[in-house]
Amino acid sequence: MDWLNRILVRQMHCAMFVTSLCVALISIGLSSCHATPATTTSTPSALVGVTTLDGTPTDPRVGLDRSLAVVVFISNDCPISNALAPEICSLAQSARDRGISFYAVHANPPEDLTLVAAHARDYGFADAMVILLDKDQSLARLTGAKVMPEAVLFRRGTQGAIEILYDGRVNDLYSSLGKRRASPTRNDLRDAIDSAHAGLNPLPSRTNAIGCFIEMSPTAPMSR
Repeated sequence: MDWLNRILVRQMHCAMFVTSLCVALISIGLSSCHATPATTTSTPSALVGVTTLDGTPTDPRVGLDRSLAVVVFISNDCPISNALAPEICSLAQSARDRGISFYAVHANPPEDLTLVAAHARDYGFADAMVILLDKDQSLARLTGAKVMPEAVLFRRGTQGAIEILYDGRVNDLYSSLGKRRASPTRNDLRDAIDSAHAGLNPLPSRTNAIGCFIEMSPTAPMSR
C-alpha cells in the first residue's frame, strides 16, 4: 500500500501547487487593476472632433506642464446650464486673471452652429472663455463628464496626460432636477480652483453634478 500512499501524497502536493498558483495569478490581476491612480488619466494622442466654433482643432490638455485648466460642459438649450452661466463666466474671468485656462464645451452641439454662437454672445461666454465643440464626445469620455453643466479641473502633464483635481458641479444652486435654491450655499468649483491655485488638493475632489445628460455617440472612439 506504500505505492498508493505515495501516489496520493503526490496528487495532494500537485493540487496544493495549482491552488497556490491560481491565488498568485488572481492577486497579480487584482493588483494591476489598482496600479493607476483614479485621478490620473492616460490620454490618446489626439482628441478627434474637438474644435473651436471656426473649426480649429483644439486640445485643452496642451499647455505648460503642471499648469491648471478648467473645462465646463454646457448646452445652449439646457435650463440648468443656462442658469449657471453668470457664475461660469465669473469663474472664467477670475481664472484667466490667474493664468488658468478655461473652456466652455458643447458636448452635444446642435447642427446649426449659429445657435451656439448666439448663445455664447447672449450669455456672456464669448468674451469670458474659449468655446469648444466636442462633436464626438471624446473630451467628455476622457474626463468622465456625464451631464451639462459639469466642471472638470485638471493639471496638465507631459505627453498629453492630465491629473483630474476636481470633477462635479459648479455650485449647488440646484439640489436636484427641478429643485432650485434661491441662491447657492456652496461654490464648489470656485473653492476647488482657489485650492489648486494655492497648491493644495481640492476637497472634496468630486461632487454630484445636476443637469442635462450628455448623449454619447455609440460610434465615437473611446478615450480611456
